[in-house]
Order: sequence, then C-alpha cells, then structure tokens
Amino acid sequence: MFLRSILPVAAAVSAAAVLAVAGPAAAQTTLRTENGLGAMTLPTGIERHPLGGDTADTRSFIVRRPGQTGLDWAGLCMVSITNPPKPPTMETWTTLAGIYQNGAEQKARDRVTGKGGTFQKMLLNKPWTSKTGWPGWFTAYQATTKEGVSESSVFAGTQLAADVRVVLSCTSSDNETFTPADLAVIEKLSQSVSL
Repeated sequence: MFLRSILPVAAAVSAAAVLAVAGPAAAQTTLRTENGLGAMTLPTGIERHPLGGDTADTRSFIVRRPGQTGLDWAGLCMVSITNPPKPPTMETWTTLAGIYQNGAEQKARDRVTGKGGTFQKMLLNKPWTSKTGWPGWFTAYQATTKEGVSESSVFAGTQLAADVRVVLSCTSSDNETFTPADLAVIEKLSQSVSL
C-alpha cells in the first residue's frame, strides 16, 4: 500500500529532475516575409543572417554548426516566397517538379559549367512536398567555382498554393562542404515553410 501511494510522487519528482537538468525548451523563431505570403520557423542550426540581406519576399539565414560563433558559419541560405508570374495548376507543377528532380544532376552541371566552374558530385536529391501538399524538389551538389573555390549548393522549390511559390537556395562557406547534418538542418528549414 505504501509503495502504491509513493509511486506517483516518485514519478513526479523524477519528471521534475529531468526538466531541471534539461532546462526549458528553446523558443523557436517564426518569421514572415514582408510581403505576407509565407512564414518559416528556424530550427536549431539556422539563424538570421547577422548582416541582414532581407527583402520584401526573401529572408536570409546562416547555417551554424555547434561551436561556430561570430562571423564563422557553414553557409548562407535564402528563402524566397513570391507570386509566380503565371500560377500553375497542380498537374502542371507536378510535371515541372518531376522534371527538376529527375534532371537534378544535369541541371546542376549546367548551372556550374555555365558559370565557368566544375561540377564534382551530387550530395542529395529528393522530393520536397510543401505543408499544403504541393510537390517540389530538394537537391544539393558540390562544385568548384571558376576561381577554384570548392563549395556546396542547395537548390529547392515548391508551391504553397497556385499563386505562392517557394524557392530555397544555399551556398556553403568557401572551401566548405555541407555535411549530412547541415543538409538535415536546411531540410528542416524547408519543411517549416507555411502560408
């Protein structure tokens, strides 16, 4: 009988001890674009760009690894939420998203060589479905610029509605490669985008 009466108290004390050790959960920051078309929530590892760079439809961020401080970061990201010139139907956009994802490596090669660089390898290529169910793509690759600087790039796109397009682009710091952990954090940022 004594054991039954003390178990709830012991459980409550254990839970309080766990909370005291872990501390309160970090508050997540949600930002809207100035144009009011969408918002995103910053996961751990993504911070507002300390030097600014926002526009009416774009928010600028840095990818920060554990231990990085000040002007030291793994890369830069921009999320742009705009009205497309010609809103697509779901069918048209699904076809376009499939073309981008299926042709991701060739598009990356074309983008790099068009700027005089050398394509190295794909780091990631997967679908990106928005919170509203629109298909998209999320690709990452490694390349060397024409100046000989090695860098990773992420290019992703989806829709939140027929008239709301989302584009995410990221570039690693000079001579850095986005790690799988960096890409996971960037993907969390992409998955947080909402109306």
